[in-house]
Amino acid sequence: MVSIYDLDLTLIRVNSFKHWVIFTLILLPFNLFTFLPILILYCHRCSGLVGRFEFKKRLTTIQSESKYWSIAGFIFSRYLCLFTNKGVLKHLDQPGINIIASAAPDIYGKCLPFLDKFDHVLFSNLSDGYYIELLGDAKKVAVINDMKKNNITLSWLRFYTDSLEDLPLARIVNELYVVYTKEAVFESFKNELADIKVSLLK
Repeated sequence: MVSIYDLDLTLIRVNSFKHWVIFTLILLPFNLFTFLPILILYCHRCSGLVGRFEFKKRLTTIQSESKYWSIAGFIFSRYLCLFTNKGVLKHLDQPGINIIASAAPDIYGKCLPFLDKFDHVLFSNLSDGYYIELLGDAKKVAVINDMKKNNITLSWLRFYTDSLEDLPLARIVNELYVVYTKEAVFESFKNELADIKVSLLK
């Protein structure tokens, strides 16, 4: 059995990137090398000149070249542990292969202390100058490619998520756990995925 886990509002009970944006703003004055470009980027985002994806891409690009932000990412990953969903973490002890696939940037995602419970780790990242955000179809493709690369058979797949944005991946699994979400989202998953078992996990 292969179990696939989302991070935000699933393994942890918060949207990690929203917290990272605030965390970055707090630490920004202490790093002169990235202060101006990040400040300008924040201003552009607040004024609507930059969209969500472009903001995330540019912020990740700036921070990936700085040891300061790598250290900040490590510290931030420990902060996120304050919000772990222990009910979901217990499922990691089940036999089989565990995969985490998240749209969270790898600058802090790859530092999470509970990653030792996972056999494969997939986060949004920069690759050859391109920003790959694991959201929607991109997450499904990343998971399938990783499984093929590691000779993991697409037999029985179980998926844990909170978001309808993960529907593309949810459509190819055998069992879905909808975690810590609104009743309307749970019902939407059930309506969209009538042929598989959909359970609510809080």
